[in-house]
Amino acid sequence: MTAHAISWAPYLPWSVIGLLGLVAFALCIWAFYRQAGGTALRGLAFAILLLILANPSLVIEERDPISDIVVVISDRSQSQSIADRPEQTDQATAHILAELEALENTDTHLIEVKTGSLQEEADGTRLFTALRGRLRSLPRDRIAGVIVISDGQVHDVPSDFQELGIEAPFHLLLTGDEEERDRRLLVSDAPNFAIIGKPVTVTFTVEDQSPEGERGAFANVVLRQDGRLLEQRQVPFDVPQEFEVTLTRRGNSLIEI
Repeated sequence: MTAHAISWAPYLPWSVIGLLGLVAFALCIWAFYRQAGGTALRGLAFAILLLILANPSLVIEERDPISDIVVVISDRSQSQSIADRPEQTDQATAHILAELEALENTDTHLIEVKTGSLQEEADGTRLFTALRGRLRSLPRDRIAGVIVISDGQVHDVPSDFQELGIEAPFHLLLTGDEEERDRRLLVSDAPNFAIIGKPVTVTFTVEDQSPEGERGAFANVVLRQDGRLLEQRQVPFDVPQEFEVTLTRRGNSLIEI
């Protein structure tokens, strides 16, 4: 790409050149008023003199455009395996990559945060940890945007996006269904061991994270021990519940809620 520009390197300060220009203009007006001969030539001479003092030069630049960088993050964590979210994620990722591929001077970097990867730890999906890792190898001033395809269950969102060190738009394509609501099963008390034939108590709570006015009254809970049905019950939300389990054999026992 070739660019043309005019560069100025005045021999005198611009204020002095401007003052000389005003004086020259006043002299030309005075000469025109007096109908003096050669006024036009004098004005042209003054203009050429001022132009010489301004010292212009033509600059021709050969420029190679630097491509923009778009980071696409595809969330493949465990919560993204529910219902038809995998298909939604596949379709959205493929569509975005195709659209970006069609853009000129655009480089695309795809990050997949997969189930069981280092980005998904015991405390949740570490999506921004993966993003920070990729940004370390990219020039920050070329980042044109970040596009995330996720269900929004991300557990390392920064309190301030300026911590990422980029000035680019951040987009989220949310998978799932708009009628879906989040519920959380919290086991607050479960013994590590028990005596055979002696009942032990397990305490759990079902939390409904839906907006006020959209919560149901009860949750249906199924309790199993080693695959055997113990009980079915309806429990209110956000209220701790207890049930008893009695071990009948030695070794590990699987309790399902």
